[in-house]
Amino acid sequence: GCANQEVGGRGPPSAPMRTWVNKSGKGSFKYQFSLQFEAVTLVNEVLHTLPAGSTLQIVWKRGSKIAETREVPCKGATTAIGESLSMLCTLHRDAGRASAFEAKECSLVLSMVAPSRRKAAPLCRGTLDLSAHAGVTAVSQAVEVPLF
Repeated sequence: GCANQEVGGRGPPSAPMRTWVNKSGKGSFKYQFSLQFEAVTLVNEVLHTLPAGSTLQIVWKRGSKIAETREVPCKGATTAIGESLSMLCTLHRDAGRASAFEAKECSLVLSMVAPSRRKAAPLCRGTLDLSAHAGVTAVSQAVEVPLF
C-alpha cells in the first residue's frame, strides 16, 4: 500500500432520518455519516516521489457524491489532516439478515498537488463499507483504512 489513513467518527452514523419499505420488503434508511480524518502515514516509496512543497488532500466518494478535505502541506511520513466530512447515504436492509444492511462501499482517495501543478493527482485509494458502521444509535469508532 502507499498509505494508511486514520479515520475516526464523530457520531457516525446518526439515527435514521427517513424510512420506507420497498416492494421487495427491504427497508431503506437514510444515514448521515461523518468521517474525522486524523492523519495520513505515507510509506517511504511514495514519500520519496513527492516534490518538495507538495500538499495532500483526501477525497471521499460515494456514487455521484463527493466530499473533499482542504489541501494540507505534506509534513513527511505522517501528515495531520484534522478535518471532518459528512455525507448522507441510503442503506438498504439485507433481506437474508434482518439486522444487517446491504454493503454500501465508498472510496477514499489520497491526492497530491505539486507546487508546479494546479490539479490534484491521485496517489492511492481504498474503500470503506459504510453499512458495517450503521446502527440505531450513533457510534464513534476509530478505523484505519489502508490505501493502495
